[in-house]
Amino acid sequence: LAKKNFIGPGRDVAGPDLGTGAREMSWMADTYAMLFGRNDINAHGVVTGKPENFGGIAGRIEATGLGVYYCTREIMENEFVMNTAGFSSQNIGFQGKRFAVQGFGQVGYHSAKYIQDNGGIIVAVCDRTGGVLRQDGLDVDAVKQYKDEQGTVIGSYDSRTESLDASEEGANGSSLILSADVDALVLAATQQQINSENADLIKARLIFEAANGPVTPLAEDVLRQNGCIIVPDILVSAGGVTVSYFEWLKSLSQVRFGRLTKKWEEKSKTMLIDTWEDIGGQIDPKKKASVVAGPSEQ
Repeated sequence: LAKKNFIGPGRDVAGPDLGTGAREMSWMADTYAMLFGRNDINAHGVVTGKPENFGGIAGRIEATGLGVYYCTREIMENEFVMNTAGFSSQNIGFQGKRFAVQGFGQVGYHSAKYIQDNGGIIVAVCDRTGGVLRQDGLDVDAVKQYKDEQGTVIGSYDSRTESLDASEEGANGSSLILSADVDALVLAATQQQINSENADLIKARLIFEAANGPVTPLAEDVLRQNGCIIVPDILVSAGGVTVSYFEWLKSLSQVRFGRLTKKWEEKSKTMLIDTWEDIGGQIDPKKKASVVAGPSEQ
């Protein structure tokens, strides 16, 4: 790709996607640097999503999922959009809304975690092996821990949880999740998950495309006719691209964010607090340390 001028720090910068993570992106950056780095000081800027100790940036792993949460929150606070989706004016807002999340990788897990941590209810999740649905809500971290140990989300809850083994329905193993009776559906798996064959089964009034093209054009027509609002992937998944941009800038500048101003800001804030204390003011030591701390990527 580099020899054909398809990729490069100043041409086209690749980022992680389905099946890739920090390890794979570091392989790409290292290979490019070995082949072309002698003539390009910005060689490691050819990709983003690298490990932090290899030119990456703090927060990149969870960035897309966090962006999904921000998008769901802002959409649900918009009265016009919610009314268009069939919600009453008394039912506007993010708190207490019920979600189903298709896909439980980096994007799906972090989306579900941030949604739950901020007042949403995760009713159902699924991965490629199957899904679990619990009407009174799932504990996202507990499901994640179970999946890390067992390799699947199936069986991560008790008998009150409905489970579906993907092998029993072949490629359509996530139909339990897609047809769940929820307020919003987050599609964080892969493309063409909602199509003309299953679009009529969707009960969610809001669909957030956290994956690339998970709703086909024919399915969009059916969903819109049914009054469903589809928030496109270019907006929903923008969090990851935004943080990738900052990582790219970091690679080009050769300096991490906050490095140049950290000492100055710490000194100026310390002087301000010292002045406050000199005139009799008091501040808790932990709060003082938090206020004085200079900027960082975190």
